[in-house]
Amino acid sequence: MNYNPVTGRLTYEIDATPDRDAIPFDFEQRATEAQYTALLWNRYKSSSEALVAAESWFSKPRDRLLKDGDLKYRKGKGQGGKTKQADLVVSKNSEVDPLRDDSTIRGVEVKSSFNTNTRNRLNDQLPLYRDSGLFSEVYLAVKDDDRQAATSFLKTNYPQVGLLAMDLVNQEVSLIRQAKPLELKKIPVGRCLGSNVEFQL
Repeated sequence: MNYNPVTGRLTYEIDATPDRDAIPFDFEQRATEAQYTALLWNRYKSSSEALVAAESWFSKPRDRLLKDGDLKYRKGKGQGGKTKQADLVVSKNSEVDPLRDDSTIRGVEVKSSFNTNTRNRLNDQLPLYRDSGLFSEVYLAVKDDDRQAATSFLKTNYPQVGLLAMDLVNQEVSLIRQAKPLELKKIPVGRCLGSNVEFQL
């Protein structure tokens, strides 16, 4: 069996067939979010200076606590409660070592579709990215076919969020809309027993 991650096409051979011809089978017509995330990962990791992380936990500052020397997250209802995993976090080694007030750290949310359900999920996800204080820029990454719908959605609802368009077939990523700078907050935690409100991550 052979699976092409770009086209989503699976081909296989059946041993019992006399001519042993490969039979094309449309395993999945559309690419998954994982494939688009991998495209972005490869794009950013092509630079030796790049610092890229996937599925990184984050939350709003008031929902992060220091307890027993560890960073904890307040519990909450809904998708991931009061925490979220960023699809990608992108920066440069020189931007975070040392971390400065003007460091550039980008959070990227990747979507492989842009239907009503996706927009509803973004209404939960993007405010958390924006208000976390951990990202100086936030981007939404969508497939190239969805760039117009995503541009309209962001202009109306999230003017601070930038937009990337991804073309999986040609392995290209385009900057459609520049993100507006957000305040990077190094103060991480709310008050709890043993925490120091002046502590900085």
